[in-house]
Amino acid sequence: MNTNSKRLGIYLAAVILLTSAATSLRTVACMTALNYGSGYFTDKTLINTANIIIALTVLGSFSYLFVAPHINLRASFSTSATYVPAGVLGVATAFFGTKVLSYATGISVYPIFPDNMARMESIAKLVGILVALLAFLSIAHHFLSAFITESKTELRSYFAMATITFFALYSMLIYLDPTISIGDSSKILRLTAFITSAIFFLYEARISIGREMWRLYTVFGLVAAALCAYTSIPGIIVYYAKDSLISSADKYSLVSIEEYLLLLALFIFISARLWITVSIREKKENELIKAFATYADERSQKVDESFSRYQEIFASKQLSIFDLYGGEVEIDTAESEEDEVEVIVEEEQKAPTISDDAIYESIFGKMPEREPVIEVAENEIVPERSPEEVAEELLSTLDKAINDAECGNKETKI
Repeated sequence: MNTNSKRLGIYLAAVILLTSAATSLRTVACMTALNYGSGYFTDKTLINTANIIIALTVLGSFSYLFVAPHINLRASFSTSATYVPAGVLGVATAFFGTKVLSYATGISVYPIFPDNMARMESIAKLVGILVALLAFLSIAHHFLSAFITESKTELRSYFAMATITFFALYSMLIYLDPTISIGDSSKILRLTAFITSAIFFLYEARISIGREMWRLYTVFGLVAAALCAYTSIPGIIVYYAKDSLISSADKYSLVSIEEYLLLLALFIFISARLWITVSIREKKENELIKAFATYADERSQKVDESFSRYQEIFASKQLSIFDLYGGEVEIDTAESEEDEVEVIVEEEQKAPTISDDAIYESIFGKMPEREPVIEVAENEIVPERSPEEVAEELLSTLDKAINDAECGNKETKI
């Protein structure tokens, strides 16, 4: 069951009850007040009441669009409510296709046409042959509906298009039928029944491709089921009770018992599909599974964050390619200078050195004492000598050098 089961159940029950009332009144009117030659009613009380009821039923079905919520259901094709009605519809379609094919390939489909309407007759024949071929293709669609239990399958949707086209073209063929006037009520009912059935199967095909539109599917299902029942059941009862067809002006009319049986099979199939829609479940996750999935997502997110942090830490501790192969790396100048100073200090501390004083003492003995160096403070001012003192000192030094030189020359001569 789903959240919309109660609403749809009420609508389906109301449509079936109102359709049953309208169908009963129309059946009585067709049995008592219908002129089978012209297709008109001599007493319109019952038929007008029946038409009002079925019109209110159709209009009321469209109100479902405003009360139904947006839901996503799990379509089902695996129950007996699917393959039994699908089998009935397939058999009815086979008989109907044979009837339309024999109708379209007749020597003169519309002998009442004048000579200047031969083109319309050829168009009607061509449409009739296409309808017959599509009818046999639609049998494959009904077979696949019963055979393939998966809700989504493109193969079934392809053959569903044949069913939709089949109903649409047959509606055109009904419109082209000149044996029944355009304003005939039964012709209008047959035409709308096949058109709404084609629209219903359009939304049925959307289920097979996973693009469901459940509200429109349900609305056109209710409308098509009501119109198919309202059109077919009185026609079948009249045929077996009075051996006559409603709106059958002559033997060349398109109306047939096979058509009424097909409409009845459509009513059964569509009603069964709507009943399945009442009972199927919504596409909702189990709360426990949803909680597990949420926890798994959160845990996965935390693991990803932790792994990202680990990668950052690991990358920061690895040697770069420049460190391995001696490439140039741009380094901040201030930082590089500090690193160089630290390296120099460390090298000075580590490298052992021998002073010059130690070497001299090991060879010549104890070094003479050095004269004390008068340290001058940074801010202490040393008094300057006068120019006369400096000149006198230079002259005495020069005289001494000359005397030394002369003494050396005398010793050489001796």
